[in-house]
Amino acid sequence: MAEVKEQSTDVEPSAQELIREYGKNFVLELINDARIRAIQQHRKITISDVENAWNRLRNEKYYRSRRTLRETLIFLGGALFSVLVETTLTSPDNISPLQVILGIVGLLLVFVALLIDI
Repeated sequence: MAEVKEQSTDVEPSAQELIREYGKNFVLELINDARIRAIQQHRKITISDVENAWNRLRNEKYYRSRRTLRETLIFLGGALFSVLVETTLTSPDNISPLQVILGIVGLLLVFVALLIDI
C-alpha cells in the first residue's frame, strides 16, 4: 500500500499520527471483513467482498445509533411498566389512573422498540 509522505502544515504532528493510526485500523478492519466473507464462501477476496465490507463499515454508525434508541426505549418502557406491576402486586386498591396510563405507555414503548428493524 502507498503511504502518504506529504506532511500538511495545518495539522499537528500528533494529530497526523492519530489519523494514520485510525486509517490503518480501518483498512485492517475492511480487509478482515472482506476476508471473512470470502472464507465463508471458500474463495479468494473479490471486489464485491471489499465493497460489502466498505458499506457495512460505513453504515455501522447509523445502526449503532438505532440500536441505542431501541435499548433506551426498552429500558424506559420496562421501567414504566414495572411501576404498574409493582403497585398492582403490592397494593391493588391504591392504583391511580396515572400509573395505569404510564404502564400502558411503557408497554407501547417496549413493543415499538421491538418492532424497530435493526
